[in-house]
Amino acid sequence: MKTNDSTKIEGEKVGTVHVSMYKDTSTRLPFFFITSDNEDMLQVSYIIEDSLCDF
Repeated sequence: MKTNDSTKIEGEKVGTVHVSMYKDTSTRLPFFFITSDNEDMLQVSYIIEDSLCDF
């Protein structure tokens, strides 16, 4: 196990999901762009995407 000193998390990092929020220039409605850095994180990104559909 590795320790990330900046956040005191013990464990092996599996991946990262990035969520970017934009506003449509004509409607000003928000939309999101979600990316995963590997396939292990896809299920997490799908859950985030489903949750943000209600936003």
